[in-house]
Amino acid sequence: MEAIKINSRATDLKYVVNAFFESGTLSCFTCNTCTVECPVNKTVGKLDPRKIVRMAAFGMREELLGSVDIWLCMQCNKCSNICPQRVQPAAAIYYFRNLAVKDGFVSEQFSEINVEIDEYFQKLRGALYASALALAKEGKEIDVDKLVRETVETSKDVADIPYEAGETTVKVEKLLFGEFSETRFVQCLTCRECSVSCIVSRAIRGFDPVKIMRSYYLGIVDDMLASPDLWLCISCETCSEVCRQGVKGNVLISRLKNQAVEKGIIPPDAVESLAEIDGALHEIRFEVISNAWNRRKEIEEFDLRAAVKDALAG
Repeated sequence: MEAIKINSRATDLKYVVNAFFESGTLSCFTCNTCTVECPVNKTVGKLDPRKIVRMAAFGMREELLGSVDIWLCMQCNKCSNICPQRVQPAAAIYYFRNLAVKDGFVSEQFSEINVEIDEYFQKLRGALYASALALAKEGKEIDVDKLVRETVETSKDVADIPYEAGETTVKVEKLLFGEFSETRFVQCLTCRECSVSCIVSRAIRGFDPVKIMRSYYLGIVDDMLASPDLWLCISCETCSEVCRQGVKGNVLISRLKNQAVEKGIIPPDAVESLAEIDGALHEIRFEVISNAWNRRKEIEEFDLRAAVKDALAG
């Protein structure tokens, strides 16, 4: 983490107190768990939740609201879910974003464009995962760069990005109780709190944590292990955190991913390609958000597809 330059004259105690009540930032002991586990930081090293939390604790209002970093967060809540001190960096970032709009650091239109960008990249990720796994099952080589470019070129807008959700009705094979019982999947009441809270599910209708858990419970194992759905999960743990029944959805999905590889349904090389896709998408996403950030105060229209193409060309 880079050194934080503190200007004591700019430190606003009231702001520090507000940040404390919003997210518990003063409880942070800088263990760095949030930064190590952040999906954005993991792939491109562009986001440091710990730094943002410490800046909030120091009351660095102007620096935070004027930073592009708070707009790189995907709001997956991974940082908040795994913090041993129960600090909520994602909540702090959400708070700073709203304050940035309110105080004129960015326009409201920029905030809306940021949401559109994240929705686009989740849908693009879904399409790329489905295509990559289909190629892997056919024993074909996966050229990630080519796959990304072709998918972007063939989709005119967000709505055009394909993702096959599979069958919505299923035939019960058998009821499963014993295996992975520690995940408590049989306790699922299908309230859908996990699906509503999942950032992937909100962007891709075909991805549904409830469907994964219920399909496994009903014995639809082989189809589930072969589905791209498992791999779209980013292991943010939000589904487990919000479940009132104590179901550990992210743990079950992790176990099923391992099983899919162990059984040879998904080749190990394909898993590496999926990670490579994530890295490529996060790099492009950073460039696109930076493009919009440069016009953050006066931006009115934003050609997302053109921005993605420019990022690919660069």
